[in-house]
Amino acid sequence: MMIGIDQSKLVPSLPVVLAVDDDQAALEWIAMVLKKYEVLTTTNGAEALDIVRSRRVDCVLLDLRMPGIDGLQVLSQIKAFEPHLDVILATGVVQPQAISTAMKRGAFEYLVKPFAKEDLLDLVAEAVSRRGANAATLLLISADAGVIASIAVILEPHMTVATAVPRLDALPDPGRHAPSVVVYHGGAAMRPAANFVERLRERYSRSNILVLIDSDSGQLAQPSVTVLAKPYQLHDIVQQITTLAPGLSALSVHSSRLGASLLRVMDFVARSYRKPLRAQDLARAAGCSVHHLGHIAHERLGVPLMEYLTRFRLEVARHLLTASRLTIDQVAGEAGFSSASHLSRTFLAHSGYRPGNYRRRVRMAGMWPPQTGHPPER
Repeated sequence: MMIGIDQSKLVPSLPVVLAVDDDQAALEWIAMVLKKYEVLTTTNGAEALDIVRSRRVDCVLLDLRMPGIDGLQVLSQIKAFEPHLDVILATGVVQPQAISTAMKRGAFEYLVKPFAKEDLLDLVAEAVSRRGANAATLLLISADAGVIASIAVILEPHMTVATAVPRLDALPDPGRHAPSVVVYHGGAAMRPAANFVERLRERYSRSNILVLIDSDSGQLAQPSVTVLAKPYQLHDIVQQITTLAPGLSALSVHSSRLGASLLRVMDFVARSYRKPLRAQDLARAAGCSVHHLGHIAHERLGVPLMEYLTRFRLEVARHLLTASRLTIDQVAGEAGFSSASHLSRTFLAHSGYRPGNYRRRVRMAGMWPPQTGHPPER
């Protein structure tokens, strides 16, 4: 497999195109033509599905005929998991029956090889535009960075995720984006939570609101407000979000497959991410071997076990950079990194931004994560 850039980016700076073809020369040509995009490439249908499940992708260019899992099978699985992700098929010869089947399964369009670069650019631009129009947006509000990261690390590959602390003056500008869902972690304080939810309804009048609280006395019952009281688990939260957000219904099925072992690991990481952690520590929390837990993580999260921990810490750092005035050194310590330079290297490798640059861009964008239009800092 060849991937044009690290799969685990947390904040896309350019629209992401995934090209899937068993012809390496074709992939290199596509990457050259699509130089205004972030291009991921793979020669393997199974690896393409892993990429789509593990990070955000804005458009897929898919060869119809490949060894192993063929293009039609890959298409069907992509559309089942990401209904709003447009897939452009590429075929070496006109195959009316296969093309007809692909269009019925949800393909956006097809190109016959060798196709002109203008045709490729036009179709990719239209697909990316449609993806942006259909993209769900989530706003997470909590005083607990661990709660923020637990949810964000699962959902960020599939939607834009902004985070904030529960203060009205710290909330993202509703004029720039209308979040599909606002999630507010209210904890045990019922009366302040009820007042804050009312302010959220006024500020984000077009959004669905999900409130996470310790116990529900009925005080929070309001139009467009869903209340989830303890005991709840992470997959309960994800399923509620996918019910409220358009285009994410397939993700609820994915989250329901996390299983008890991974949920124990996620809870352990949320409580322990500031400490040095090894794979053995995570396996001990899960109650299984490192090998077995690694297999489960890759199968159900689409990433290696320790990569999940890195992503979690990066989500904590991203939240603290957005919602606090901590120095980069302090953010590194709070997020579980060994030093500011460790945080900076990891943040740059995953997001394309250095922490200070990311913080500036967030504030310029009304507290929303930076999106397309600016090449990442290298």
